[in-house]
Amino acid sequence: MSANTLYAQSRKLFTDIPTQLEPGNKWNKLLALREMTAFSKRITYYVLAHILQFNNPALCAATLERWIHIETKLIEHGDFASAHAITSALHTSEIFRLSAVKARTPNTVIALMNSKRY
Repeated sequence: MSANTLYAQSRKLFTDIPTQLEPGNKWNKLLALREMTAFSKRITYYVLAHILQFNNPALCAATLERWIHIETKLIEHGDFASAHAITSALHTSEIFRLSAVKARTPNTVIALMNSKRY
């Protein structure tokens, strides 16, 4: 999955949210917000599963770096909702436990995991 794909999907869901509360429009707004929330949850679970699918710590770390790069691109596009979903995945206990395997990961990844960005 790329930053552009996430941005396009998020943008469509965001533009579907009605901006004015006209009679009968409240229900449509709630449905659109529910879809946006479900999309964010799907991103979080997808990122988490994608990072943790490997038994090799170096591959997990490389995948983690890729998602941080995607998150940065989403922020550049102004898609803070999708970026927040990725951040949520990166702050789960499963990802945090990856720091226990620091000894087997490259030094650049260890520096990345210790940075304020992570």
